Amino acid sequence: MRKLIGDDGMTRFYSGIYDDVEVARKSLQDLKQAGFKDAFICAFSGAKRISVTEAGQLLKRK
Repeated sequence: MRKLIGDDGMTRFYSGIYDDVEVARKSLQDLKQAGFKDAFICAFSGAKRISVTEAGQLLKRK
């Protein structure tokens, strides 16, 4: 798990890097069951944050 403190002072934890949206969703379920109630999926293209929908489209192109 990776911990980052944003420019806004918020601490964020990233649990992994996935190239399959379904695997990321399964990991999200596991995190929520472990007690991380505010867990969610976020996607990046390079250093830019993108929507999960965009990420899925990019993965389909590969």
